[in-house]
Amino acid sequence: MRRIQFFFITILAATSLSAQEVWPGDVNDNGVVNAVDLLYWGVAFGVEGPARAATNSDWAAQPFPTPWSQSFDNGLNYAYADCNGDGVVNADDFDDAIDDNFGEENPPIGFEGYANASGNAPKLKLTPSQVLVEEGAMVSVSLSIDNSQVALDSFYGMALQLSYTTGLLEGDDGPDFDLEEDSWLESDESYVQELFVDDDGMGTAQLGITRTNQQSITAQSGVIGQFDLIVEDIIVGLEVDTFYLTIDSVFLSNDRIAAIPVIPDTTFIVIAKDTTKLTTNWKEIDLTEQTTMIQAYPNPATDVVFVRSPIPVRQLRLVGSNGNVWQEQSSLTPSLISELSVVGLPAGVYWLQIFTEGGVLHKRIVITGS
Repeated sequence: MRRIQFFFITILAATSLSAQEVWPGDVNDNGVVNAVDLLYWGVAFGVEGPARAATNSDWAAQPFPTPWSQSFDNGLNYAYADCNGDGVVNADDFDDAIDDNFGEENPPIGFEGYANASGNAPKLKLTPSQVLVEEGAMVSVSLSIDNSQVALDSFYGMALQLSYTTGLLEGDDGPDFDLEEDSWLESDESYVQELFVDDDGMGTAQLGITRTNQQSITAQSGVIGQFDLIVEDIIVGLEVDTFYLTIDSVFLSNDRIAAIPVIPDTTFIVIAKDTTKLTTNWKEIDLTEQTTMIQAYPNPATDVVFVRSPIPVRQLRLVGSNGNVWQEQSSLTPSLISELSVVGLPAGVYWLQIFTEGGVLHKRIVITGS
């Protein structure tokens, strides 16, 4: 009797799986194509299984094929990684589906797996080639992993969600990203695939990097890749402005797509019209110190954002990711706690621009909506 029950359960499970659909590019089947899908594709790379009746990578529901014999650790069948349905997980699935269909959605959106850490954990590092530049300068920001305090011996891939200050780069566009040639990621000759998608200068981007040989590797201190940017004009009337690049969320995984908590990083580049004519206040007060001294809370915010500043602030401005100014307040007094109402604002990520005597600081504010 038990064998008969097990036989019928197996048939029902297979029938249910076969009745599902494949949305080409959504490898983790959570309703959206993004950098996390690259991690799943990298783990399944090179595996073969039953092809679909018709090969197709268009963003539309495709009939599920005969289930493959392999599954990810979370139970998801490898057939989802065969984005074009030809029976093999390879570069075509990346080019024709993950890359081409990036950002497409089939709601509801499910769990992603991002796992930021704090305290005693490996850390991602963003290191600019220059911290103080004049307009028109070309700057690179290297990406690396600092595991000097806590070893990271099972790296396979990672997906990052990033944000950056808008309006300060050439063409009002975002940064570019390139993998470092012959880096430690491919020291065992594993093919490494990178995916970087910027949202056309809107202030956010995603980066995905994965190995493809089903073998995790010990993280090294060398550079993984670098973001390249050209700074352009700063706001009229200002002598100094600041560009921020922030890793908001990270999903770093091993070859079983188990998330490894990692500390994200943020960096900045100070842009001056003339670096020889910076004010005394700017020279005496380090940007990092200013950022720490000025507090904006609560974050996330629903109805109001409080801003406390013990240093002179000329103006506060709340800016959306598309560059629209939603709130503005001028003539503030040092040590004053100011209020910015965010009632009625659409939920999302905003930048609080803080105009000081030394330049403009930016704090990232998440508004949940009331």
